[in-house]
Amino acid sequence: MRQYAVVFSPEFMVSLDRVLSFMELTGASEHHLDRYQRNVLEFCETMSCFPYRGKPRDDLAPGLRLTH
Repeated sequence: MRQYAVVFSPEFMVSLDRVLSFMELTGASEHHLDRYQRNVLEFCETMSCFPYRGKPRDDLAPGLRLTH
């Protein structure tokens, strides 16, 4: 099976950091913050095997696909 590279844009990493900061401010534990971050990154990494999953949004950025 062919594998594709999953590339995280700097904007994505800033957005993820902001979400985690908000979660921390609202009382999330370190355990929950770590688990959320790990789950998001692992889900994104699964796109390496199934790169055409999700809805294409080339109108926002070339090659961008959005999922739930």
